[in-house]
Amino acid sequence: MAGLVCAFLLSVIIPHQGQAASTTFKYRYGVFLDVDIDHDEAKEVAAAITKMDDYRIVVIDAQEFTAEEIETLHEKGHIVWSYMNVGALEEERSDYKTYKSLMIGFYDDWDELWMDTGNATWQKFIVSTLMPQLIAKGVDGFYIDNADVYGADEVEDYLTDDLKLTTANATKRMTAVYNGLITILKAVKATGKYVLLNGGDVFVQKYIENGGKLSDIISAVHQENVFTTHNCGTASSSNTKYFKEYLAKVKELGTPVYMLEYTTSSTTLKTIASYADTNGFIYYASKNKDLKLGRLMGATADSSSIAIAAESIYDKVAVLSKDSYTYNGTYRTPKVTVSGLVSGQDYTVSYANNKKVGLATVTITGRGAYVGVIKKTFKIFPKTPKIRKVKVGSKKFKITMKVKASALGASYYQIAYKVKGSSGYTKVNTTSISKTIKSLKKGKYYKIKVRAYKKVNGVKYYGAWSTSVVSKKIK
Repeated sequence: MAGLVCAFLLSVIIPHQGQAASTTFKYRYGVFLDVDIDHDEAKEVAAAITKMDDYRIVVIDAQEFTAEEIETLHEKGHIVWSYMNVGALEEERSDYKTYKSLMIGFYDDWDELWMDTGNATWQKFIVSTLMPQLIAKGVDGFYIDNADVYGADEVEDYLTDDLKLTTANATKRMTAVYNGLITILKAVKATGKYVLLNGGDVFVQKYIENGGKLSDIISAVHQENVFTTHNCGTASSSNTKYFKEYLAKVKELGTPVYMLEYTTSSTTLKTIASYADTNGFIYYASKNKDLKLGRLMGATADSSSIAIAAESIYDKVAVLSKDSYTYNGTYRTPKVTVSGLVSGQDYTVSYANNKKVGLATVTITGRGAYVGVIKKTFKIFPKTPKIRKVKVGSKKFKITMKVKASALGASYYQIAYKVKGSSGYTKVNTTSISKTIKSLKKGKYYKIKVRAYKKVNGVKYYGAWSTSVVSKKIK
């Protein structure tokens, strides 16, 4: 279980059927990956399950539990999540000898092998054997580990140094690993279970760059060590900058973000808390340097250091009080309501591009018991112009507006005119406050109207038409 430490941040999901929903828990979640019990000893099993009583969500390695034991957890009101390693294989697993030949690298500092996720046999094992076994036991969600196989230095070195592949062939092999991860994750997501992906930043960013939709493969991203190191040190500035930029991309796409940090510094803790709160992320900050599994999540854990898992705001219905405005030179801020939530307490609202003509963005960021981001947009259109005068001449008229287009939030005027009583307007555009229209019919009266517009990011935003006027007879 490389990369797993003392605690994980998990989103609350719909209770398992038959759960005792009224049960009161001290904590939202706990991680018990190091539970070692004799399943033939009823008292030992009962004691292990009782150890989890204070936790609403319990994270276990369901391969080490029976269906009956998991059902007991459900009966006590727990939501059960299982660890599932899709990118590596541990030596202690019973399937190690069967699948070790599918390795594509040695996982440094862990008794594990990086596995070829592009291999159909490995995919079949995860999707058709391991995952169904865990679901059959009744698990409610998955904590997916080691998508970092894509982009791992050990893998790239093994392909070129040990397998002696050319650079081109090694690249093809890594592409197969990438596509294999997508295949596996889509299959897991298709089960309807919550899917929290630990790490895998290289894979996730590649998936985004290729136009993939994250909600097709995962429910949320979990990232460790944005600000700190596993031994409670301070992460390098380049590391922090990299992960901030990465998580900003994930947030922009509306995917919930979870963080796990390690620090004994109150100053660092404040920095972490401020960053997480500002961005609507959920974090766990451990004050203990001992990284043994389960150590910090025991019944005696310092509750003040345990972050509460949050529900995703992404599934809520957000409504704007207005979806369009007319430009007036001030910032437009439609009221936001989110179903069942309280503004300021459960979410914050920020606006962007909400003064000038164009498409404005509203960002609704979860806070407190909620995580994630909802994006909404509204439009700002130019103000309606007024016609100052129309002066006729020989087969022409000159129209003058009261103000420049810029005063209306626009760049152009569009003038529409036609012979009075006829159908179909002729339209011309101008940036000038005045425009002379020629080649008109002598002795006719013309009906004229005008509107302002602006082109923003390739899209034209038109204001409303002015009140029509009728010219004098054309000379």
